[in-house]
Parts: sequence; C-alpha cells; structure tokens
Amino acid sequence: MAEQVAEDEVVAGFLASSQNGAPMPSIPEMAEVWDHWNAAQAAIISGSDDPEVAWERMLTNLEDTLG
Repeated sequence: MAEQVAEDEVVAGFLASSQNGAPMPSIPEMAEVWDHWNAAQAAIISGSDDPEVAWERMLTNLEDTLG
C-alpha cells in the first residue's frame, strides 16, 4: 500500500506543496481572511468582477482589516 501511495501523482503534488508550505495559524483573525477570500472568489466565479480587481480589493480589505 505504501508503494502505491508513494507513486500516486496526486499524493506527490501534496507532498511537493507541503515542502514549501506552512500550517495555517489557529487564530481568530483567520476568519477575516476567509471572509475576504470567499467574497473575492464568489465575485470571480459569478463573473461579477474581474479576477485581478477582485484579488486586489481582497488584499486591500485584508490590510485595512488586519492592519
């Protein structure tokens, strides 16, 4: 079983990303991050906003919120 997992492309992708990743902090402020992220994603997916504009707005809102 371990050999099958080691050869799986999806698992290899998760392993590669974990090499450069960091765990998400377990702090209340992360709720603010996800609120702004969700709003940007919803605008992009619905087509109501340009992706670059939505992400820039999200970053600005996060900076304003989290200081």
